[in-house]
Amino acid sequence: MVKEQEKESSGEIKTVLGKGTKINGDIVTEGSVRVEGEITGKVEAEGDVFIGESGKIETEIKASKVVVAGNVSADITAAEKLEILASGFLKGNIITDKLVIKEGATFIGSRDKLDSEPEKNNSDSKNKNQ
Repeated sequence: MVKEQEKESSGEIKTVLGKGTKINGDIVTEGSVRVEGEITGKVEAEGDVFIGESGKIETEIKASKVVVAGNVSADITAAEKLEILASGFLKGNIITDKLVIKEGATFIGSRDKLDSEPEKNNSDSKNKNQ
C-alpha cells in the first residue's frame, strides 16, 4: 500500500531521511522528500512530502501533496492533497482543498480550504475539533 502512495506522488523523491536519523532544523527542497526519521523544524517541498510509519515531524509542513503514515504534530499546508493513512497520526491545523483520511487514522485539529486561510492569531480555530 505504501508503494502505491509513492507512485501517485507527483515529484521524484530526491531526499530520504532514514530511520534513526534526527534533524533539528528546516528542510527546503525543490523535489519530494520521504521521512522515516525525525524532524523538529519546518519541511518545505515544491514536490511531495511522505512521512513513513517510523517518521515523526514536529512544527510545520508545506508541500504540493502530503501523505502521513507516521506521527506528525505540525500545521500542514498541502497545495494539492493531504492523505492520512490508517497508520497515520496527525495533530495540527491543515490547509488543503483535498483531504483523504483512511479508516484507522487519527486526526486532531482543524481544516480550512486553501483559498480561505485563517488568521494566524485566531486561537478559536486552533481548538476546533479537539
